[in-house]
Amino acid sequence: MPLSLPIPRRHWVRLGIALALLGLALLWLAPPRTVLAAPGEPPAGSYFIEDAAALQRRGLYHFLYVHRGGTFLLAGEWAGNESSRAAGHWTATAGELVLTGSAKVETNQGRWEVPYRRVFRIESAGGATRLVPLPEKNRFGMLGWPDAYVFASAQPTPPFPDGSVPADEARLVALMNSLMSKAAGAAR
Repeated sequence: MPLSLPIPRRHWVRLGIALALLGLALLWLAPPRTVLAAPGEPPAGSYFIEDAAALQRRGLYHFLYVHRGGTFLLAGEWAGNESSRAAGHWTATAGELVLTGSAKVETNQGRWEVPYRRVFRIESAGGATRLVPLPEKNRFGMLGWPDAYVFASAQPTPPFPDGSVPADEARLVALMNSLMSKAAGAAR
C-alpha cells in the first residue's frame, strides 16, 4: 500500500506561481540573444565596419542597422567632413544582402541626395556574420566604404559621440521612417 500525503490545493497553486515567477526572472536576467534569421539572411541588429576602433580614433564612424521588419539605416560620419545617411528596405537572396533606398550625403564639398543600392555578400565564419560589399564605384561618400561590416549586437548600438543616431529602437525606426518618407516626398 503506497504512502501518500494529501497536499492541499493551495500549496500546488503557490508552487505553480513560484515556478512561473522563477521562469520570468530567468528570462529577464538572460542576456539578449541574436534575433535568429532565416537561412541566407543576416541577423537583425547592429553592424560595425571592420577595424571600427581604429577608424573611430580618427573621427570616422560607420553604423549599419538591419531591422527585422525589412528596413535598414546606414550612417557615416567623419568629424568636420561628412555626415551621411541612407535608409530603405533590404532583401536577402542567394547569400546576398541588397540595400535599396535613398542616400543623403552631406560633405564639406557639397550635398546631394541619390537613390541608394548596395549589395553585400553574407559570410558566416566562427559564429560571426560579415557583410562584404561587392566592388562598385563609390557615389555615396562614407556610405560606400569598401570594408566589410561585422555583426555586433541584436540591439541598436550606434557609436556616434553626438547622439545623432538614437540607440532606442523605437526612435531609430522613427528616424528610418522619416528618412524614407522625406525621400518619397522628394521623388514626387
